[in-house]
Formats: sequence, structure tokens, C-alpha cells
Amino acid sequence: MNATLRLSILGPLTLSLVWPAASAAQIDEIYRRTPIAAHRWLKQQVLQGHEIAEDVERIRRLYNEESFSSLKLPRAHLLPWLRLEIQAVEHWESGDLVAARATYQEAVKGLLEIGAKSEAILCLYYIAEIESELEQFSNSLETSSQAIDYLEPDSQPFLAGLLFESRGYAYWYLDNLAGSIRSFGLATRAWQSIQFQEGLVQSWNNLAVLYEELRIPEQAEECYRAAISNLPAEPLHLDADQIYANYAVFLYRSGRKTKARQQLAFLQPGAAGKEGLQLAIAEVLENAELLPPPKGLRPTERIERLLLLGSFAQREEKIVEAKAFFSKVLSEARREDNRLLERTAATRLGRILEELGRFDEALLLYRDLIAQAPTARPSDQFFPYFRAVSPLFDGVIRSQIHLGQPDQARQEIQQLTASRQRNTAHFLSQVSRVDPGSNHLHPLIGVATLSMKEAKHERRETQTFAQPADCTIIELWPDGNSLYLWVQNSEGTTFHQVKAPVPIRALVDRVTTRLFESDQALPRRPSELSIRRLSTLLVHPVEERLQTRRLLIVPHKELEALPFELLELSTGVRLLSRFVISYLPAAPPTNPPVDLGLPLILTPASDPDTELPPEVHLLKQEFPKQARIMDIAGPFPRAATWIHVSSHLRLDDRFWLTSAFDGGGRQITIADFVRRMPRTQLLSLAVCDSGNSRYPVSPFWLGYAGLFLAGGTDALVLNRWPLDELSSKIYLDFIRAVLQGLPMDEALREAKLRFQQQTLTRQGVSVQGDHPFFWAGITYVGWPGKQLNRDGQILPQSTLTRNTWGLLILACGVWLLLRSIRHSTSHNQHMTVTALDRPHNRQRLGQEVDLGLLEDLEQDR
Repeated sequence: MNATLRLSILGPLTLSLVWPAASAAQIDEIYRRTPIAAHRWLKQQVLQGHEIAEDVERIRRLYNEESFSSLKLPRAHLLPWLRLEIQAVEHWESGDLVAARATYQEAVKGLLEIGAKSEAILCLYYIAEIESELEQFSNSLETSSQAIDYLEPDSQPFLAGLLFESRGYAYWYLDNLAGSIRSFGLATRAWQSIQFQEGLVQSWNNLAVLYEELRIPEQAEECYRAAISNLPAEPLHLDADQIYANYAVFLYRSGRKTKARQQLAFLQPGAAGKEGLQLAIAEVLENAELLPPPKGLRPTERIERLLLLGSFAQREEKIVEAKAFFSKVLSEARREDNRLLERTAATRLGRILEELGRFDEALLLYRDLIAQAPTARPSDQFFPYFRAVSPLFDGVIRSQIHLGQPDQARQEIQQLTASRQRNTAHFLSQVSRVDPGSNHLHPLIGVATLSMKEAKHERRETQTFAQPADCTIIELWPDGNSLYLWVQNSEGTTFHQVKAPVPIRALVDRVTTRLFESDQALPRRPSELSIRRLSTLLVHPVEERLQTRRLLIVPHKELEALPFELLELSTGVRLLSRFVISYLPAAPPTNPPVDLGLPLILTPASDPDTELPPEVHLLKQEFPKQARIMDIAGPFPRAATWIHVSSHLRLDDRFWLTSAFDGGGRQITIADFVRRMPRTQLLSLAVCDSGNSRYPVSPFWLGYAGLFLAGGTDALVLNRWPLDELSSKIYLDFIRAVLQGLPMDEALREAKLRFQQQTLTRQGVSVQGDHPFFWAGITYVGWPGKQLNRDGQILPQSTLTRNTWGLLILACGVWLLLRSIRHSTSHNQHMTVTALDRPHNRQRLGQEVDLGLLEDLEQDR
């Protein structure tokens, strides 16, 4: 854990800090630099008999800070307990942690009796820190939870920062990275509120390390940059050199070696003499001779030194020597209970065993680590879905495949998917209302500040169905350059393994980059050469098994972002022309069709019917008794058959939970919409980016699809990228076909094929409907062949209760902005056409796409 700095400002330093005598006028400056020093100084003043009420009041006014309020109590009441705190400090500094904890516990009782809650909270924080030092991390969390019960976080940011930082470390050592992330996020918010720069640097650094371990490098780099930008000009207790070294190692491991070496130039003269920094310098410069000698290194540093020696040996292809080093690291990390280094060593050792063909040993190693480490198989809903698979789990799948156990490997994948689905449902049962407008927050802070309250909802029991005779299921698992495919139909299941010349994600990006990169101008078509390359990899090896009319695609990881309708058979025919295609996150799928009420139309528009989109006119004719909700944030009925949202989705790329449907002057966040969403057969979303799985904006499968499926809908129609106004013709034809009784998946296919035959006018320019930007992003998610029930009766809104599932089916189509001129002048209010009002999407894409890949795109063109 070399990138983690357990800064003493929040721990041991509080015991030995001696701040020089300060005048009352200087207390605010002391507080700003080091709040713990201000707290200690104030206690010293009380012990010496000085009046501090004005100083405490000054801090309260400047920082909205009530963390020191207990020190204003009568001195005679405080003195016995403050002296007891001094005794606890003496025990702690002498190494008698048990006596220190007992003394603090006695002080807590007395402080609570006299109403000194803020001082009691501080003592509980120290108890939690002592328990962490004793490696009693569960006890530490219980103690800090007790302190939080007394805490008023909005008015006691100093105490909140201490407690949540302490919890972050405890969760970390318990291998609960989700809990650690949320805790450090809350600590960050507290330090931001009081402008405590050194605390901020510490939190950003720790968050960066966590993101590194979770393989979310974009967020890790953002956190490192935030840490560096918040470095004080003259740090009191921070090691700025270590921060720069951490960032350099991150850059090196990200493959940016030149930039990593440039980062080392920021180190102070003489910094290379520090043992911890020498490890970073040796790694970045790839020079084993720069490693410090093992004598004098801390246990973690000694393990990291061994790990680097193994990496150097592996790079020189000294496999036996590298295996010995990684085995040693694994043993030492387990002895020190360092799970991060244990996982790192196990991953490296496992790959070496795979290279040696010892897959049975690799499988046992991977399984052993996964059994011990919950983080090795994360299913937390705050991490991007397509990156929520650890190298250890990938190793299990690879090893099983090479051992001739593809069926067992598929079962592992399905169990992982089912676990995430259960966690999504659990998340929905807990999430409370989330208000939009937090896009100024870092996503972790947004996650951390989410209020989780119990709110029970009715959920359907999942059922498994027999596979339709006319359907073939294709499940795909990419792993670097390798691809594993399972093809299942009435004739049985076959397994196929394909090797690509480049990482599969690069091939997917070559097809999808242009479509996700839309602007006011029509994006360029994907390269036909790139489509053929991907088709050769994904379709041609299993083509002879595709003898049915329908295909159910079960894509995993980076393949979520790919519209398979674009791919071709070996004859050059697109899959869309040959098959009816649907998608689901797991096979066999669940959730049977249900008989519900009539359509419910959600159209946040003005009143006159003449301004309604054509889909709404059609639905009004078909369902004269249909319900229509004008207020997008208003109450929903209890049940319906079809929900079709005519609105705009404002995608918050900072904090996914505050993405919101927007229309008619009102907003409703995704989280709040799903929380209130009625049970429905079909939810069709004619909005931008609702199925966007290219960016880590949403942690759910295929954009927000996984969230909506868990929320109570059987099937979805959504769009993967910004939705053009011309594409609404597809929704209109889809609605017509569904109302005529055509199955949903087939209705969408027919609408797409019809659209491709048209010549359209877009912003005064003639365009062909076969351009993939218009049709390839509109995706059906659900069980193949499902038809919509039209015979149900709508339930009145009066039956709605807070804890029951509301109604469904909003059948209505995207509201087109009938004039593109109108759209261009009001793009800040609407999102149904393009990403014009989301320039940050283009900026983020530019950061994610490799420049060499863009050059390949140009060559393909």
C-alpha cells in the first residue's frame, strides 16, 4: 500500500503535537492550517485557566464549526475529564494501548454526563484509532458508529472528518473498499467545508489508491490531480514528495512512462534518500540497482521491494526467479495481513502459473483469494459494471477454460451477474430521494452523501423460463485479447474460444467511437473494415449455429457498449436483416410477462393537444381512457402496461445518481424515478444515453438498463447514445406495430428496417436512414418474443401508497422538436436530439480514446 499515507495529522500526531503559544487573534489561522492543533491549543488554555469563549465563537462564525462547543462548559466541570484525557495520551505514547483505551472510555462516560458531547466524540475517535492499531477493525467501526450517533456532521465538520477518515481505514483493512470509498468521500467533504488542505490531500490520495485497485484509472488520476492541486505551499506535516511519487507510479503503471519520469522532477533535492521514495523511483526508472536495502525498511516497504524484484525478473523473462519472488511476497503479505499486496502478488503469481501451464494450481490460488477477499468479486452498485470484475475472477474463468471446464466457467459468470442484480434490487429498497444539482461534487462525495433510508417496495419473485424454440442465446465474455462464447439453442450448448490480435475493447472502440462522439453535425459512419474485423471475431466462429429466427445476446464487460445489429454474417448481411435481436444481462432470463393496466403517458409538455408528438396522438386514439401525466415529478398511478417517457435525460457525468429526466420545467432524478416507478411490462425511453454503457457514468448493466430491470419492468427500449430527432420515427413505427400485436423485439426490428429505407432531411441536408447513428443505438432489452397485454384496466391514483409499486406503462413517444432551428436555439433545455448541451461528453471521450486508435480510425476510413 505504498501510495497510502496515514498522515499523522489525524492520528498519532494528535498525541505529541506541541503548538507554540498563540494569541487569540491567531487561533483562526491555527485552525485553518491544522484543526487538531487548534483543538489542542484550546484545551491547553482551559487547563491553564484562560477564557476561550471568544475563540470558540470566532471559529464557529468563520467555519460553521461546533466541534469545540464542549470547551465552553464551566471549567470546573471539564477539568477532571480533560486530565483523564491527558492520562490516556500518556498511556498511548508509552505503548500501553489497552490502558489508553480504558482511560478514554472512562472519560467518555464522564463527558457525556456533563453534556460535553463534542469532547466525548473526540475521545471515541481516539478509541477507534487505538482499536485499529490493535487490528480490531470491526470494533473500531462500532466505536466510530457510536460517535456518529452523537455527531452533527453539518455543524461539526472537524469531528466528522476525523471519524470518517478513521472509518475509511478500518473498512480498507477489512477489505470493504465500497465502505472505505464512501467514508473517505465524506471525510473529503468535511475537509472541503473547512478548507483544510492537508486533510484534503490525504483523502484525495487515499481515494486515488482505492480507485487504482478497482481499476478505474480515470477517477484515480482525477484524485491524484486534486491531491497535488491542494498541496499547501508549505506543508506542515504532509510529505509532498510522496504524493508526487505516488502519482508517478500511477502514471508508470498506466503505461505513460515518459510522463511518469517527468513527474519525478517535482521531488525535492535529497528526496531520493528516503526509503519509501526510492521504491517509487526504482519502479518508474526500471532500475533494480536503485532499490533501497531491505534493512531499515518497514514491513510493507520490504514486501513492495520483493514485489518489484519479481517484476524486474518477469520483465527479463526469468520466470522461475519471478515465481519465487511473487510466492515470497504472497507469504509475507499474508503474514502482515496486507490484502492489497496479497491480491497483487496472487494475480502476478497466477499469471506465471498459467504461462507454465499449471492451470489447476492457478485456479486454486485465485479461488482461495476470492474466498478471502470480498473485493475480489465486487458487486457494489457504485462501481462501473463493466469494470467490476477483478483480475482474480478473470483468472478463475481463464483457468477453468484451459482445464476444459467451460460450463463451470459460465456458471461462475452467471452467479456473478445474479449477485449484481440482487445488489441492485437491495440498493433500490434502501435509496431515498436524491435531489439533482450536485454535479459540482466529485462522484465519490456524491455517493458518500447519499442518504440511505429503508423504504420497502414490493418486488416480484423471479422465475426461470424455458428457452423459446426459435431463439439462440449467445453469451460472450471478453478477457483482454481472448473471447469466450457460449451458444445455446434447442440443440444444446457449444463453447467457442477466439483469440484477437489486439485487445477486444480496442476493436469495440473502433466501431462505436464515432457514434458516441456525436455532435450537431452528423457523425461519420463506423468504419466498415472495423465492423468486418469485429464480425469475424464475434459472429463468424458461431455462424453455423445461428439457425433460429431470434438471437438473445448476453454481453459482458466492454461488449455491453456494442450494438450487435451492426455486425455482419460472412455473406456481408447485417445481423439486423437476418435476425430479431434482444439483450439481457444474464441467461436464462427471468421475469414473466404480467397482465397490467392500460398505458400511462408521461409527456412533460404544454397543454394543447396540437403540440403533442405523433406517438401521443396515436396512443390517445387507441386508448381514449389512457392516463396522461403532465408533471414529470408528480404522483404516478399504481399499475399500467407500458411506460414510455417523452422527456429529456440530462446525463450527469460527475455523479450518475443525479442524472435526471427533465421536462415541463420539472426534473426527476433517475434514482427517484425508479424508486417510484410502477410495475410494468415495457418501459421505453425515447431519451438520450439511457443505455449508455461506454462511460463509467452508471454502474449498471447497459447504462441504466440493469437498474430499470431491478426496479420492476419486464422489458426496455432505450438508446445507447444521444438520440436524434429523426429517430423518433422509429419509436412511432414501433408503437404502431406493438399495438397491432407484434412482439416487442420484432416490432423494433421492423421499425428499424423501415427507417433504413428512407431518405431524410436533417438540418437542411439530405441523409440516408441507414446511417447507424439513427437506428443502431435504439435497443430492446427483454425476453424474446414478448407481446404487450392490452386488456388490463387502469388502476386509479387513489390506490397509490408510499410503499407500494405504482403503475406502469407510459406509452408515448419521444417528443420531437419539430423544427431543428428551434432545437438549435434551445439546446440547453432539451436533450432529445444530440449532445450539444453536453460538451463535457466530448471532452471526456477525448481523454479516454487513445490517439493511436483515432489514427487507426482514419486509416480504416
